[in-house]
Amino acid sequence: MIKLDAIKEAKKSIRIRILAKLRSQSIRERSTSSQEIKRRLFKDRSFQTAKKIMFYVSLDYEVDTWGMIREAVKLGKRVIVPMTDKRDKRLIPSEITDPER
Repeated sequence: MIKLDAIKEAKKSIRIRILAKLRSQSIRERSTSSQEIKRRLFKDRSFQTAKKIMFYVSLDYEVDTWGMIREAVKLGKRVIVPMTDKRDKRLIPSEITDPER
């Protein structure tokens, strides 16, 4: 049981450090990263041929996925995002058909 507790603590520590690093990024850094990720993703052959794609919905301090979601919908792709059912502690795949709503 001790090993499991140590792993949980290590994961918690990593999450805290990553979150701090994400939140310390400037808007410019985040925008540059978002554009580069979008460029690489949309250039990828697997993405180009995919009919469905799953994104996460970004928070303010994360890489912006909304531009990618909008563009993917415009390209006719089915865009799926995970919705959290906190009561049952599970993720529900949900389709975005109109990212402007």
